[in-house]
Amino acid sequence: MLYKKENFPEEGEIVLCTVKKILPNSVFVVLDEYKDREGIVHISEIAPGRIRTIRDFVAEGKKIVCKILRVNRERNQLDLSLRRVTVSMQIAKSTEIKLEQKAEKLLEYVAQQNKTTLEVLHKQIGEKLIKTFGSLNAAFNESLIQGEKILVNAGVDSNLAKKITELIQTRMKPAEVEVTATVELKSRAANGIDVVKQVIKKTKEYGKTKKYDPLFKYLGAPRYSMTIKAVDYKSGDIALRDIGEFLVKTMQKEGGEGSIFKK
Repeated sequence: MLYKKENFPEEGEIVLCTVKKILPNSVFVVLDEYKDREGIVHISEIAPGRIRTIRDFVAEGKKIVCKILRVNRERNQLDLSLRRVTVSMQIAKSTEIKLEQKAEKLLEYVAQQNKTTLEVLHKQIGEKLIKTFGSLNAAFNESLIQGEKILVNAGVDSNLAKKITELIQTRMKPAEVEVTATVELKSRAANGIDVVKQVIKKTKEYGKTKKYDPLFKYLGAPRYSMTIKAVDYKSGDIALRDIGEFLVKTMQKEGGEGSIFKK
């Protein structure tokens, strides 16, 4: 991938890393998605249980998916975990990287059509799109849904935005991932069930104003699952948090209690 983020990752973020150096009690890694960022994985965060030899789990040059545990900006220090990354997290990260690489290929084709290089075009518009949407893939998917205006609003020249959108429409299908959380809704009112139903209805209506259609499934009182479909996991998590906050506040306004737990 061309683009390297220049800021620090957030605690809890899932990142792709390359193993740089292995010591008896720790592993040093390079964060592939960030510019000049390295971190350390302590032996206790390599795998569950007692570890006799770290090299049974990692090797220099190997790509691994890790979770950011702590960020110390003053010391430029990052602590990561390998053992806290589930298989589903690994798959999601791998999918995210592949989709971004595919998006870069589309941008490279546009560069060739405009007699320039991918590096120049990435500097010209790619970085703007990533800062606005979080990734090229997310930007292109939004363009696929909303049209070229979404790229123009992000600072892309209108003629170039039109060319990119036309190419996207022939090369891409809207991406779709699902993010799910468990929510608890409690009401002590005599018509508590109706209160909960109305809160869910209002939340679904709110979600649609944000171009999302949250799906609720009853898990057994007072729990429900709430699922949102999005173009990628990052935008899905943001939407889930936003809609979840609306749900909780609406429940509280009705005299009840609400809470949300991310899976």
